[in-house]
Amino acid sequence: MSIWRCLAPPVRDDVVVYGDERRDVLTAHGPEAAGYLQGQLSQDVVTMGMGECRHSLLLHPQGKVVGWFRVVRSADDAYTMVADQGAGEALLNRLERFKLRTRCEFHLDTVDVRCVRVARSAVLDSYGDVLDADGALSAVPILWPTLAGVDLFSSAIQRANHGSTDLVEALRIAAGIPRYGREFNDDTIPAELGVVNMSTSFEKGCYVGQELVARMDSRGNNAPRRLMVLCGHGPAPRLDDDIHRGDVVAGVLTSIVAVSDGWLALASIKRAAVDGGELIVGQQPVQRFAPLT
Repeated sequence: MSIWRCLAPPVRDDVVVYGDERRDVLTAHGPEAAGYLQGQLSQDVVTMGMGECRHSLLLHPQGKVVGWFRVVRSADDAYTMVADQGAGEALLNRLERFKLRTRCEFHLDTVDVRCVRVARSAVLDSYGDVLDADGALSAVPILWPTLAGVDLFSSAIQRANHGSTDLVEALRIAAGIPRYGREFNDDTIPAELGVVNMSTSFEKGCYVGQELVARMDSRGNNAPRRLMVLCGHGPAPRLDDDIHRGDVVAGVLTSIVAVSDGWLALASIKRAAVDGGELIVGQQPVQRFAPLT
C-alpha cells in the first residue's frame, strides 16, 4: 500500500506536501565536542562528514530514551541536533549533567521550519544543501525509511510554499515516525520505537545506555510494545483511547489525524497483539499496518 493513500485523490508520483512546524535545535561546539558526543550518542559522529546528517538516540544510563533526533556535523568542532519541539530541554539537561571538565558548550533554540514531503526524492534537489554558505542549517533531510523530505530553516523557508500541517502530520503517522511526548518519553525503551537500526552504530565504542540496546538487539527485538499504524472509517477516536483485542486491552492510541473519510493513527501495541486478532477502538474494528511504504 502506498503512503500517499492517506491523502485525498488524485494520487500522483509528483505529489509535494508542505507544512509549517517548529523544531528544537541544540548545538554542541568546542574542541572536545566530537569526543564527548561520541561517548553519549548512539550514533557514530566522529566519522560524519561536513554537512552530513544522521539519526541518533540519547539514552539514560539504564537505556531508556531521553531523545530521538537528527544530528548534523555543522563545523569541524560543532554538531547541531534537530529534535521535536519540547525535546530540546531534556537533551540539554542530560548532556550537561554528564559533561565534566570537557571543552564543549551547548546552545538551545526553538525555530520555525517549513516541512517538505515528496513522493519522489529527486524533487528535493532544488532545495540545496544541508548547510548554507555560512554553515547554518538550511535543508535538513528527514531520513525516514519510507518517505523523502526535508525541513527548511531560516532563509531557505522561502523556497517552499505554505501548506497543510495536518497533511505533514498524516504522513508522519503513516510512516510510523515517533514524536516526542506522544510515542516516547523517558520511560520508553528504544526497541519499542522501531528506530534503533537507523539511529545506532553497532561498531563504534561504548556510549551511555548501550547495554540495553545491545541486549534487545541480540534477542531479536522482543520489546514488550511496538508502534503500529492503524486506520479506521468515520469520526476519529480520541488520543489515549484504549485498543482492545477481545476483552483485553491491547494498546493505546498515541497520535491521530483525520484523513479523507476516516482517520489514521499511531498506536503502542502489546507484543502479544501485534501479529494476530482483530483490534477494536470503541466499537469499531480497525485495520493495522506496518509503517506504510
